[in-house]
Amino acid sequence: MECTICHRPLPAGTDRYACPGCEHHLAYVLQQLVAELPLLRAELTPHRGPGAGGRPAGRAHPPLPVDVRVLDLLATRWVPDPDGQDSGGIPIGPLLVGWASLLADDYPAVTRHPAGTWYITRGTTPVPRAGGGIPGWANWLQLYIPFAVTCPWIWQMHEGLDDALRRVRAITGTRPRSHPRLAPCPQCSAVAMSRADGQWEITCEACGCRLDPDAYAAHAAAVLPSLSLVMAKLAADAEHHPTRTDAQT
Repeated sequence: MECTICHRPLPAGTDRYACPGCEHHLAYVLQQLVAELPLLRAELTPHRGPGAGGRPAGRAHPPLPVDVRVLDLLATRWVPDPDGQDSGGIPIGPLLVGWASLLADDYPAVTRHPAGTWYITRGTTPVPRAGGGIPGWANWLQLYIPFAVTCPWIWQMHEGLDDALRRVRAITGTRPRSHPRLAPCPQCSAVAMSRADGQWEITCEACGCRLDPDAYAAHAAAVLPSLSLVMAKLAADAEHHPTRTDAQT
């Protein structure tokens, strides 16, 4: 069996449909949809370009002073176009509510009958503790990701939310950052290991070697102390044996 998102092999006998890396990325996407909100809302401020002083020729009405894509993303309701002409996609809020509702339909809830019998039901109603809105629903979905990865539709959820984040970042211009790691690559020995925002694994930018966080931590613990000693020795040797330029100076 393989991950339905990245198609990497999954352990035999697992009940998961997504690997830990894709699970981590899904949580990252939900966090970023909330983090991008201030930047997205800032785009609601009317902009006036260099030629925005008068009404353009050939228009019955002046152009909208805000980016319509922002209005599409922040809309609280979504009605599909019967002609299939939707270009903006589903707004963030309705998208989150829709996935929360589907997840709640599949989530097993334990209920106690008045007679004292306990039984499992499905089809509960999702209620975010932090209130509604994009932050509340995004936080609610993050709490239930461990269950969501056991559902066969997890790839569709990941695809839909990842697409929403791409649409947001096409407006805000935000890009994920890369965070270098100190330990050299265990395969090519290049000091090129890094971890990008939203990425679960640490990747070598030179040869493409990938390590999960636990494997990298074990590797770093094994090699960094000896490398530190080597660097300290080189620094001491340089101090006691100056170069010709240093001696001439």
